[in-house]
Amino acid sequence: MSVSASPTITAQSDRRFIRRVFAVGTVLLLAQMAFSGVLLVVRPNPVMIVVRHLGYPDYFPLALGVAKLLGFLVLALPAPRRLKEWAYAGATFDLLAAAVSHFAVHDALSDRLGPLVMLLLVAASYANFVEHTADNPGRSR
Repeated sequence: MSVSASPTITAQSDRRFIRRVFAVGTVLLLAQMAFSGVLLVVRPNPVMIVVRHLGYPDYFPLALGVAKLLGFLVLALPAPRRLKEWAYAGATFDLLAAAVSHFAVHDALSDRLGPLVMLLLVAASYANFVEHTADNPGRSR
């Protein structure tokens, strides 16, 4: 005799799994933002070599690093929904600009696609954010 799960239980399990995937995307995005933000602020030589290779001025990593760290704080801590949406937009612009920059200097395919792969984390995290704030659009967690 086989026992099958009810459709409701299966749907709930699927929903929990998807939420976990999105939550992992958020954790990975936050780790990337914090790690790269600190590296850009500290500006070790390997970072500056890449920055110069991409054609950016030496002051650029400091500004970008501070922006990434502020975005990290907004996404990691409770903040108004609109502020979180701006942080997601900033992360999206950063990664799209990074991909375009790598394409412009004819870098290896892995360097070109790396930022676009990271963009998937932004999408997963944003989807998680939207789902969790859909019932209360004025507030954010």
